[in-house]
Amino acid sequence: ESVGRALCAILEAECASALASRGSFSFAISGGSMLKMLSNLGGESVVASDKCTMAFVSHRCVPLDDDGATYHKARPKFLDAWMQQGLKVVVPSGSDDAEKEAAGYEAALLALPQDANGRPAFDLLLIGIGLDGHVGSIYPNIPDVDSQRVVVPITGVDGMGKLSTKISLSLATMQAA
Repeated sequence: ESVGRALCAILEAECASALASRGSFSFAISGGSMLKMLSNLGGESVVASDKCTMAFVSHRCVPLDDDGATYHKARPKFLDAWMQQGLKVVVPSGSDDAEKEAAGYEAALLALPQDANGRPAFDLLLIGIGLDGHVGSIYPNIPDVDSQRVVVPITGVDGMGKLSTKISLSLATMQAA
């Protein structure tokens, strides 16, 4: 729990700094334990502002109300309250077609301010690293490790041994943050 509180403190400090210096803040979150840690903020946070934009580092290609959707999982924990207070969220479409979902999400992200290389200029990414070394939904030794796309479609066997389709920010996009 102390890690979760520390993570929330970093998010709040980075947001306050960006708002003070530029008047806006953009960040992306992963799923899993990150959602539990962010729930420490509840509905009260400086990121719950119309000057802030949140995206997802990775997301399953499922309907948005599916129990496996990170968006669906985050809503009752903190996201609904933050959106009601003005937070803008870049939400996937909820398609089960990974290529279509990746292309659509990339287009939505490219509507955000960009860095010199044409990538979304995120101020902060909150990402964990899986026991198998995956970051977002980029797993070691898959072809997408070297992708220069902003968002990549991922289709493969997940950690539970099930076939899974997801989208993920590419490592190049993650490194640009």
